[in-house]
Amino acid sequence: MALCLACLPWHVSAQSLPGVQILDAAPLPGLGVNAAEYPGNVQSIPPGPLHAAPGQPISDTLSNHLPSVHLTDTQNNPLQPDLFFRGFASSPLLGTPQGLSVYLDGKRLNEPFGETVNWDLVPRNAIARVAVMPGSNPVYGLNTLGGAIVMRTKDGLTAPGGNLTLGAGSYGRQALEFEHGQGTRAFNTYVAANLWREDGWRDYSSSRLAQAFGKINWQAGQAQHTLTLIGAQSVLRGNGLVPLDLLATRRSQIYTQTDSTENRTGSIGWQGRWVGDGKSMVVADVSYRATRTEQINPDVNQIFDARFGRTPYEDSPTFANSSIASRNRSALDQNRFNAAVQWVRMWDPKHESTFGLAYDLGRIDYRRNYELGAFDSSRGFSSEGNLPTEIVNLQGRTSTQSVYALHLWRPSPLWTFTAAARFNSARVITTDHLDPALPSNTGGFVSLANDYTYRKLNPSLGLTYSPSQAWTAYASVSQSTRTPSPIELACADRFNPCLLPTSMAADPFLKQVVTQTIEAGLRGQFQQWRWSITGFQANNQDDILFVSANNNSLAYFDNVGKTQRRGLELGLGQQRNGFGWQLAYSLIDARFGEDFLVVSPNNSSRNTSPLASSPEEDEIAVRKGNRLPGIPRHQLKLLLNYKPAPSVALGAEIVAFGDQFVRGNENNAHQAGTSVDQAGNVRSFDGPGKLAGYAVVNLRGQWSIGKHIEVLGRITNLFDKRYNTGGVLGETAFASGNLQTDPDQWRKTTFASPGAPRQFWVALRYRF
Repeated sequence: MALCLACLPWHVSAQSLPGVQILDAAPLPGLGVNAAEYPGNVQSIPPGPLHAAPGQPISDTLSNHLPSVHLTDTQNNPLQPDLFFRGFASSPLLGTPQGLSVYLDGKRLNEPFGETVNWDLVPRNAIARVAVMPGSNPVYGLNTLGGAIVMRTKDGLTAPGGNLTLGAGSYGRQALEFEHGQGTRAFNTYVAANLWREDGWRDYSSSRLAQAFGKINWQAGQAQHTLTLIGAQSVLRGNGLVPLDLLATRRSQIYTQTDSTENRTGSIGWQGRWVGDGKSMVVADVSYRATRTEQINPDVNQIFDARFGRTPYEDSPTFANSSIASRNRSALDQNRFNAAVQWVRMWDPKHESTFGLAYDLGRIDYRRNYELGAFDSSRGFSSEGNLPTEIVNLQGRTSTQSVYALHLWRPSPLWTFTAAARFNSARVITTDHLDPALPSNTGGFVSLANDYTYRKLNPSLGLTYSPSQAWTAYASVSQSTRTPSPIELACADRFNPCLLPTSMAADPFLKQVVTQTIEAGLRGQFQQWRWSITGFQANNQDDILFVSANNNSLAYFDNVGKTQRRGLELGLGQQRNGFGWQLAYSLIDARFGEDFLVVSPNNSSRNTSPLASSPEEDEIAVRKGNRLPGIPRHQLKLLLNYKPAPSVALGAEIVAFGDQFVRGNENNAHQAGTSVDQAGNVRSFDGPGKLAGYAVVNLRGQWSIGKHIEVLGRITNLFDKRYNTGGVLGETAFASGNLQTDPDQWRKTTFASPGAPRQFWVALRYRF
């Protein structure tokens, strides 16, 4: 029943090669499946790298150690990254098309409003292992389009004893971590706590975080029970993307300040396991999580509120500082209740079955208001005494009932066949309480009330052939779905676009996204060598994207048809005489699968296509085969581990990513310079439509001083590389850093997410 992914083929550690590799093939624990029988390229992080990285966000550890994973710092806060795996996203940002499901001890962490994931609320120092289950595995439920990130926490048996870690580093980063485990199989406990703060390397970007985790295990006869409690609170300041001209003068600058996010969460969960005759197991899991998110976002005034005659500053300029800015505030309460039961039965050595039932209920209360004002000398919001005006008052409810089954058939010691299916019935309900209601651009009033039900049966098939430990062949085909979330349904009308996450508009029906994945590969190990080669292709039908409307900030969700992500993953590693290395290369070719028109007013090719319906629409023609923005095509990671002495461990991480197109350049055609459209309009554009690739080198070290003291150190971005992790085409009101009150002086340019400069970190750990 143990989750043992440390030795999957791609991973290199400083320990000896274990002989048996066992993993769970479903969200809840089972009897365990030999990793050699799994028909996919499972990628994992064992306890070592997690334990050696105090003060480092869990997302950074995933990005540095897992192939096909990269981060985009859209929010520009180390605890709020957009995490991508094989081109599918898991992000805390509303508006990002989510494609990964995330589990902690079998409990789903995706929030119900937008399927977002708040990485800052994951109890980092309580994590024992992380695995990424690739593909559209239907067993892991909705939103598993590209894969499932599965995290398991420690307990009193797996992490006995305790330690206290105190660390400090560049830009005021400080961390205090504590954990302690004790007990026997009959009764054991584990607790962990984490305090973290930093001033941030960018202006006005200080953040702080507090986390607490507790687990109690007890056994009575054949039954084992686990009670888990989690509490976390964070105050995060991430000042977002910046025009390239400001980055060129000083990379720590911000565009407008200060963007603030406050997250609070509390959860309680119980899991029970009953083992029968050693060939069957029943697992039940019940959990409840409440999360509150409060956000403040000052920006250039893009508010359109026909109720009170308020329009974006660009449409009605005063040619003065007055009403050029807006301060947008929101409060989002989300509650999620999960209940699941799973029965596993090994009928004989050739047949093993898993059957499961799951119920998920989410409730949402989302309110947002705005206040018009001016900018001060530091690009912060200056109040002019206007009262906040509510523009969103939405309540929502999501409920999903699921039934799934998984069967393994071993006709011989060389072959394993896997078949699985899951049926989901999901209902999404929203109720609009805004008073007075917003007038619609097409007449009448905007209403966010809706009630949609989505049903789908998703299957998967897989096989492995393993004639020896030296090599194994595998192949699989799988299908999963993602239903539109309440945030997407509440902003799905191109005639009433939204200023997310400031306001919402009407809610036409959106189709659910269906993803089909084919994967095949070879893996093996020979003496101290490990190797793997995997090819995959994921086809999305009715993909949902957040596309621009005829304004710099307005947009809406829409089904844009087909998208495709295909690629190749290569892994090679060796462990010998205290030295280990791991080389992983990923080719991720993410493209649109059909032609469509989309509004992109800051793209130099807008209204140049004969297909554009109107010069006023600022449309671009996206062609089948255009690359999806935000996804580097090439990713390379080299991990090095060296133990010159039993008490010393040294390591390095070299991560490199290829170029990527920025959002707004979905047709891959944007160029800096002057452009003339079909109507003869002449406009100038600054900045490229593509960001250059980059490579970063990180160093780490550990030194054990006796039995109780350990010193840890880390240097990230050793050569102080200047790079950008993502970008978008936009319009800046601060040309050359100075506020322009005349909108005609605003510049169409490229905004980018600057990568962090060189940073140092040192920590002292006391073990007891």
